[in-house]
Amino acid sequence: MNVKTDSGRKKTQKSRAGRTALRLLVSLAAGGAAGFGISWAVYAARVGVRETTEHLNLAFLENAWIFQTAFFLALTAVSLIFLRKAVASLRNGTDEELDRAGEYQNTAMAANSADIILQFLLFGLAADGSNPGLLLSVGLFLGFCVVILFLEAALVNQIQKADPMKKGDIGSLRFHRDWLESCDEAERLGIYKASYKSFQVMNSLCPVMEAAALLGKIMFDTGNFPIILVTVLWAVQTGVYCFYSAQYDRRGAGE
Repeated sequence: MNVKTDSGRKKTQKSRAGRTALRLLVSLAAGGAAGFGISWAVYAARVGVRETTEHLNLAFLENAWIFQTAFFLALTAVSLIFLRKAVASLRNGTDEELDRAGEYQNTAMAANSADIILQFLLFGLAADGSNPGLLLSVGLFLGFCVVILFLEAALVNQIQKADPMKKGDIGSLRFHRDWLESCDEAERLGIYKASYKSFQVMNSLCPVMEAAALLGKIMFDTGNFPIILVTVLWAVQTGVYCFYSAQYDRRGAGE
């Protein structure tokens, strides 16, 4: 009985070892096939995406000034429309209209901010030796930025006229500090919440941007600069937050 039992155990162990070896071989084969497939897909995507990107870049460079002008006109029109709506609401003078004017002003400011961001992006893309209208792109960028800054100053002046408690000179380096100090507690709380939400979003976005920069290095030979740039921005944001958080904690403890 013991001999038969031992023989059965050996057969079972051999069977298990055989199945394990088979699974290992299958896994290795599947891994090799997957690796080959991924390598081929990456190579194909790299060639295809690179060619597509080059064609799109050339098409953009030939019409860069059109994109700059189109986005500027569209977003500036939005800012002016809501600026005029805010003026109309402020003239009515009711509490409801004043609240509505604040919403209009916020929308106009958001459109103006989006405009300046897009102008920097488009100018950065247009700043290429292959751009036949490079000087035109430079001139448009400078002119549009001046108009956007004047429009922002007009928005700030309108808000200050509606609420004389708001302080700060738009041309001063202390503008944001003076503006914050002139806000009431509810407004400050809203600013603090929005700032912390922005920090959270950026803290989640930075690792994604790091991965995108690494992918760009592997697939498109973009080099290390995008990785370093994202890391610096991430470190500065986190460092500033930690520094001021500790500073305000010490002030709170001292009080």
